Amino acid sequence: MELTGRDVNTIIKVEYTPVRADGRRGETASRATEGPVAEGPPVISELGIIGEPIEGKTVCVQGLYSGGVEGQSQIQWFVNERPLGDPSGHRELLVPAEAIG
Repeated sequence: MELTGRDVNTIIKVEYTPVRADGRRGETASRATEGPVAEGPPVISELGIIGEPIEGKTVCVQGLYSGGVEGQSQIQWFVNERPLGDPSGHRELLVPAEAIG
């Protein structure tokens, strides 16, 4: 089981029913966390560029965000290690002619 952003500010509870090898069940015990699930640090994983890198076509960034509710993450596109404009939240890029070659 993995906690996600939807679980932030919720209480986790577990119930455990012991069962002997012959199938006899014991009394169920339960326990809950003392406080709610907290947000983790913001992290992006499985980062990738989707689409064909062909002049005039659009590519987009894709990744899995975790760390609470995502705000205005900064995205910076580069061509040959040179930044294209300022960091922004633009997840798509129209491939410019300067990217060829």
